[in-house]
Amino acid sequence: MARPTRDTIQSGVNGWDATVNDNLIKVFDRPFAIHEHTGDESDIEATWPAASYDNSLVWVNHSVAGWQLYHSNGTAWANFTTRFSGTFIGLSDTPATYSGQTLKTLRVNAGETAIEFAAPAAGDFLGLTDTPATYSGQTLKIVRVNAGETDLEFATPAAGDYVGLTDTPSSFSGEALKIPRVNSGETAIEFVVPSNVAANTPVAIAASDETTALIIATSVVTIRMPGEFSLSGVRASLTTASSTGTVTIDINVAGATILSTKLTIDATESTSTTAAVAAVLTSSLIADDAEITIDIDDAGSSADAAGLKIYLEGTQTASTLDYSASEVDTGSKWTGGETIYRKTVAFGALPNATTKSVAHSITGLLTVIKFEAMSDNATNQIPLPWTEASGPGHAQILFNDTNIVIDTSDDRTAYTVTPVTIYYTRS
Repeated sequence: MARPTRDTIQSGVNGWDATVNDNLIKVFDRPFAIHEHTGDESDIEATWPAASYDNSLVWVNHSVAGWQLYHSNGTAWANFTTRFSGTFIGLSDTPATYSGQTLKTLRVNAGETAIEFAAPAAGDFLGLTDTPATYSGQTLKIVRVNAGETDLEFATPAAGDYVGLTDTPSSFSGEALKIPRVNSGETAIEFVVPSNVAANTPVAIAASDETTALIIATSVVTIRMPGEFSLSGVRASLTTASSTGTVTIDINVAGATILSTKLTIDATESTSTTAAVAAVLTSSLIADDAEITIDIDDAGSSADAAGLKIYLEGTQTASTLDYSASEVDTGSKWTGGETIYRKTVAFGALPNATTKSVAHSITGLLTVIKFEAMSDNATNQIPLPWTEASGPGHAQILFNDTNIVIDTSDDRTAYTVTPVTIYYTRS
């Protein structure tokens, strides 16, 4: 913005106005002289009350800080640099210091003229005007808006639990080890036996007798795995510990080791679980009927270790464990995308030249895809259906919505064990 032009008072006239012009030149056409003062803010206020010198400047030779420029805002004198430094406490309508204001908040003062620091109003959730007044007696309750939509209140959650819901099973009874899943109609939750799940089934192998001292040898014992096995760990134990020296064991599957770090039992100890160096597996799956051999790579230097056992830790996989009297999801789908289930029903004894029905207890049976049935009289087993090679003898089997029905042409009551496994879809 351009500086205003100074007009000459009665230009060209000599006399009293010439002196005024000279003084104006001194004021406006050269650096402006500011009054000097020695002291501090209190000295300035005593000499020139701020209220009387609003928006004035004074150059102060401060007793501590040296020369400082002070400014009056009509209320107090303050260091000009501080007042206009751009800091919060340097503003004219804010507190002048942070000292003593720990944890306080800002608010407009009662006169509505400036900002001040103030301690927050005492209170917590219970102290608010629209919340409950106490926690006493409110254990396990929830917070909700009241019916009038004016306050918060504590309330007991709506009655009910998992089996009390409208779309979940009505009872846990008889459902041990089952898992919840969405039913095939996609309308509710049901309990089912999980497929391809087995319990932890460790395999123990005796690699020596209880008293004969171990010697270094290969294939000291050979077994075959009875079913596919998922291996998670190995351990070993001794009946008699080695007095000196470490016992080292190797485990082979189909002629190849499954350990990158061998299994060891340290001297004077009877278990590998305390070994200084743990065994490390290179393979985690043992096939059904795989040959397993045990090697003793080191028998200890004292020749007194005896009673070696090896333990394969893990689970037998699903193939031999899927048959259940409860419904099992096979993991397969029928032609229309329907889930295929499997269930084994104990039919019991075959009838005597008549028809016998046993409930299969399948709700919403749609399609029997296939079945497996055998009957056993403790000497012989016959497949069902069965037709005698010579003569009219037979045993027929059929399924309806509620039952398994078997018809025999003669007395077959000696066949007392008849498991029937059904693969089916249902609604």
